[in-house]
Amino acid sequence: MKVYVLWHVYKLSDDIGEHDEEKLVGIYSTEKKARDAIQNHKDLEGLE
Repeated sequence: MKVYVLWHVYKLSDDIGEHDEEKLVGIYSTEKKARDAIQNHKDLEGLE
């Protein structure tokens, strides 16, 4: 079974320093569902 894992990865600067922050957006059964999720989530705060 093939799945599509969608992550949001960005640089974060905090008191520890600068590092990559990662958020799992979701796991999708088709590429279309993953692409639709990108379109649906791209305007949400923190996912720009």
